[in-house]
Amino acid sequence: MQFVAANLAYRYLAFALMVSQANWFCQTLGLPRDHILTLEDVRQGSSVDLIDTNYFGGSIETDNYFFGFDAGHICSFVKRGHGAQSDAVVKRQNNEWSRLHSMIGTNDAFVLATNWLGESGVKLSVLESNFTMTITQWKFYPQYQPTNGSGPLAKEPVLLPIFQVEWHGDFVRKGHKYHGISVAKVIIFGPTKELWQCDVFSEGLVRQPLIHVKNLDKVLSISDKTFESYHDLQLSNFVAQFGGGGAK
Repeated sequence: MQFVAANLAYRYLAFALMVSQANWFCQTLGLPRDHILTLEDVRQGSSVDLIDTNYFGGSIETDNYFFGFDAGHICSFVKRGHGAQSDAVVKRQNNEWSRLHSMIGTNDAFVLATNWLGESGVKLSVLESNFTMTITQWKFYPQYQPTNGSGPLAKEPVLLPIFQVEWHGDFVRKGHKYHGISVAKVIIFGPTKELWQCDVFSEGLVRQPLIHVKNLDKVLSISDKTFESYHDLQLSNFVAQFGGGGAK
C-alpha cells in the first residue's frame, strides 16, 4: 500500500467519479433531487483522500446530502438537516418528532432497509446469512437528554418515529479484520418513510465493480498547469478514459 498526494487531475477525476455515483445512488433509490448533480453542487467540506494505490476514497457534500466513499464504493449516505448541534436543539427536535405519527413499524422498517440495500448493490444473501440483524426504535428521556451519556434519566422513555436497522458481525475492510461491529446500517424517518442514513462498511458486500482510477501513473504525471488548460470536451474524455468501476 502506498499513499500519494493528489494532483489537480486526480482531484478532478475523483470528484467527477463521486458525483456520478451519487447521481446513480439518488436515481436508483428514488431520492429527491431538483436536478442532476454536477461538480457545481459540490460544497465546502468535500474531500479527496490521499491516494491509496489499492483503494479509492473521499466524500462530497451537497446542499441536501452527504456521500462518503471508502474502499472504492459509497460507504455512507446521510440526508442532511437532522443532525443536531446542541443539547437545546436535540431536546426541541425530540419533542417535535415524538408528536409525529410513524407510517411504519419495525417489520416495515426491515423491508424498506433491505430493499434499499439491495437496490444500492449490497449482496443481501451474504449480509443476511453472515451477520446478526437488530431493529431499534429511537427513544429519548424527556426529563434529561444528555449527549455525553451522564446525568439523571426519566424512568419512562418516549419512543420516536425513527427506526435503525443494523447488521453486526466479523468482516474484512481494506484487508483489515473487524470483529462484532456494525457492517451495515439504515436509519429511516417513519412519518415520511424517508431514508436518513445508509452505511455499508465492507467492500465484500458490494456487487458492482469498485471505483478506481485506471492508469494512475499517467493521471499523476499530468501537471496542474497542463490540466488547467483542458477544455470541456477534454475533461469529459479524461473522465471516460481514466475512471473505472462503480455502478452504471
